[in-house]
Amino acid sequence: MSASGLSQRQNTARQAEAEGDFAAAERELRAVLAADEQNGDSVFALAEFLLRRRRYGEAERLYDRMRRAFPRHPALLNSLAIVYSKTGRTTEAIALWHQVQALAPGSAQPLVNIGLALRATGDTAGAMARFLEALGRDPQLVEAHYNLAVTYYHARRPGDALPHLQAARRLSPEHGRVLSLLAQSYQGVCDWDRLEALLPELRREVAKAEAGKPCAINPWYSLRLPLTRAERKAVAAQTSRALRDEAATPAATLGFRFARGPRERLTIGYISSDFRDHPIMQLTAGLYRRHDRQRFRIIAYPVTAPSAEASDRLTRDCDGVVDLSSLTDEQAARRIHADKVDILVDIAGYGSTMRLGILALRPAPVQVSYLNFPGTLSDYLYDYLIGDPTVTPAEHDGDYLETLARLPDSYQVNNRDQIIAPPPSRPAEGLPEEACVFACFSLPDKIERAVFGHWMQVLTETPGSVLWLFADGPAQDNLRAAASRAGIDPARLLFAGRKPKAEHLARLSLADLHLDTGTYGAHTTTSDALWAGVPAISVLGEAFASRVGSSLLRAVGLPELVCADWSAYVRLAVALGRAPGDRQALRARLAVQRLTAPLFDTERTARGLEDLYRRMWGVFAAGETPRPLDPP
Repeated sequence: MSASGLSQRQNTARQAEAEGDFAAAERELRAVLAADEQNGDSVFALAEFLLRRRRYGEAERLYDRMRRAFPRHPALLNSLAIVYSKTGRTTEAIALWHQVQALAPGSAQPLVNIGLALRATGDTAGAMARFLEALGRDPQLVEAHYNLAVTYYHARRPGDALPHLQAARRLSPEHGRVLSLLAQSYQGVCDWDRLEALLPELRREVAKAEAGKPCAINPWYSLRLPLTRAERKAVAAQTSRALRDEAATPAATLGFRFARGPRERLTIGYISSDFRDHPIMQLTAGLYRRHDRQRFRIIAYPVTAPSAEASDRLTRDCDGVVDLSSLTDEQAARRIHADKVDILVDIAGYGSTMRLGILALRPAPVQVSYLNFPGTLSDYLYDYLIGDPTVTPAEHDGDYLETLARLPDSYQVNNRDQIIAPPPSRPAEGLPEEACVFACFSLPDKIERAVFGHWMQVLTETPGSVLWLFADGPAQDNLRAAASRAGIDPARLLFAGRKPKAEHLARLSLADLHLDTGTYGAHTTTSDALWAGVPAISVLGEAFASRVGSSLLRAVGLPELVCADWSAYVRLAVALGRAPGDRQALRARLAVQRLTAPLFDTERTARGLEDLYRRMWGVFAAGETPRPLDPP
């Protein structure tokens, strides 16, 4: 084939790929390679195509073949490092990118790649340093701005994320992921004016999802937007389709087979990226050892390296702990399958470090979404979503991609062994001795303009009261300014910082009432308040994420603190704020009920989960498709 003929076929391949005809593109590229198998450009073109199609094993073989002839080719080494990174070989990927950096010392992109790999290992500080170094070399590099912002945001520094998101948006207005994170960061600092200015664009992205098109909103952020359950389902469906399309290895090619039939002892795998100092580890800490070991074998699967404390606890409380952090998705899936896991329970969901690619390979016959992701995510990854009659009532069944399985009380497991340190005095925490202290210890990104307005109305109608919040930096400044605009002295807003959990629970006990948020309510935060002996007020919202507070209050025996709407919420908060005797009576009831009601009965929740697991297995063993599972 002449040089012009080869060039023509390569152009034809590029055109076919651009039009989405990937089979035709691959035919042309393979024909070009067959005509001259020693042509490095032809080998590289096919390898790059396979990399874009996420066929990492085939691409790697071609890159290795080229590397023998071109051991110091920066583009080749960079692409091979991407393959290593995508298949879980992070250390090897970083080593290659360091080689690329040495070969092209002025280039910024290898530094971004190293930063991404470091972030995946949990080295947040190292990742930030690499992104900043990349920006020092190329201040216009959008991916460096964006990924630095992502890292700041997940380190709970949304104020630091904002200038980099604004720069990325200015440099690349069509960069879809920037829009969502920019909105999240404005929420994180309570800059509601700028957030609301983005709402028309966010709405257009949601409309794309409803039309079955890719959109820039991810399921996690959809929980914070004032959307309907149907809109959130559309966003989740788009994400689920993308996860299926992006799978490096189609699940069917692994050939996993599962034996049906009865089991005397089911193997349950709990998989998570949050086996560390995280609310989910705090909630589940008392669960694993309470499972009935005669009927259940329990294996923990951390996908990021667990903390030393979590590792010790899991080793003590589970039948096995298998760290998947150094394995590729395929290797992790094969290990889970080899362990003969019957039901794989994901207690992380859609997050920055959870590896959903493992679940996409379907290593267990039954896969379940539980606890951390309060909404629908995927019928591809999960068979069931565990809820309860409040957060996922039967009339909501059609708004979930997964099949709903309901615990009888609250879906939320709690650890009744949590220690509360000796309480400090109010003055030691900067609180007034006699005033009514309303509190909300949710992160600032859950505080909406409308909810804050309701709080200001409560303060207006309860003279002398204060509002105790968990915020710092620009969020504090914006909240104080909003209070002032509402006619409230900003000095009536008090702010708390981070403390170890036992000390946090102790100081929280100083509050009189905990006030729930709206679209995304206080979840672990509400159960923390109740465990600390502080009554909470909540509104029964529209979707899972806005109904958790109501579920917790019902399960602790305080259903009268669940309000039908925000007007009732304000009236109840004001009435209790003015009546210290009524508040004390509530606290006295809670002091008894928190030890007797279902919410903090970890043993009861463990038995409820086991009942659901048995019934899920019964459906699978009978060869049936998942069906809704309601409390007996």
